[in-house]
Amino acid sequence: MAFVGSSSFMPRGGKPQLSSTRAARVNVPKMTIEYVGNEPQVRQAGTDCLKDYITRRAVKTVLFYLREFHDGATEKWLNRFENFTQKEKEFFDWQGYIERMFEAESVEGVEVFAHPKGYYRREFKFTIEPSGVARKILASREHLAEEWKQDLNLMDMENLEITRMHYELLMNPGADLEPLKERILDVDPMDDESSPLRVPNYRSIRTLATHYAAHRILQRMKEKSNHHFMWLSEYLQTHPIGPDSEAFLYNLLREEAVVRTNPDTYISPKKVAQMIMNCRTTVGKEWIEDLELVKSDNLAIQRRVLQRRAGDLFDGLRSETEQM
Repeated sequence: MAFVGSSSFMPRGGKPQLSSTRAARVNVPKMTIEYVGNEPQVRQAGTDCLKDYITRRAVKTVLFYLREFHDGATEKWLNRFENFTQKEKEFFDWQGYIERMFEAESVEGVEVFAHPKGYYRREFKFTIEPSGVARKILASREHLAEEWKQDLNLMDMENLEITRMHYELLMNPGADLEPLKERILDVDPMDDESSPLRVPNYRSIRTLATHYAAHRILQRMKEKSNHHFMWLSEYLQTHPIGPDSEAFLYNLLREEAVVRTNPDTYISPKKVAQMIMNCRTTVGKEWIEDLELVKSDNLAIQRRVLQRRAGDLFDGLRSETEQM
């Protein structure tokens, strides 16, 4: 049976607001190369990039659950809060985002369901508590952190699989590699222990680790070999790491060797690819250690919010006492 649904939101004491949702593609934060004159300068994401990113994915996970449980009102509110859908790519202040959500006012509204031809119309009142939504996001962060600590350990196996496919094609030119590929992360879709977005999350975090590794290697080259540095910086500009980091590494392995002069330098793209793969394994291990802090970060945020609320309450009581 067809129906039309709409929601109106009203912060307590405020005016009604309408909201709509739209699909948003998740992109990993990119590190770029900017040129100052003829000198490439590596611009990397901030040190909190991983924490920002896991919070973004936690919000997306909560949105998925809200959609699955048909809580359209809360889904629309969360999409609209600080324009998350529109500003997702520029999400770089996870602590401030969560704290502001804790401090946001409760929202009351009416969910309306009506038949297109007017056969029926139903209205349901609802109340959204932003602090409750914030707690769901923090819980999702902890769940994702546990998953990512497992999944980041798969970088070595991913590297071996890329290398195996490379040699398979060398031995059998023109072979169809798709049937030969092994799935490194094999998740049962009916597994209740895994988050619903585990596979796309894994692909994204794998790509993010490849970004970090490539630019870390680029920075090392800048200190040791200008020819290698210039070659890789140009390659990253002409062959950016897209959503499929494995395709980037696979294509890099197949690049022809390059010889540069003044001084004479032999550049092996295959060796560069191997350096990036080894480095992303290291990055993965570093991130596993960082993910151990997610739970304590969550507790610290909630502690700050409670302290601020307690301080406001104390100031209010003191003000009332002074007026008596």
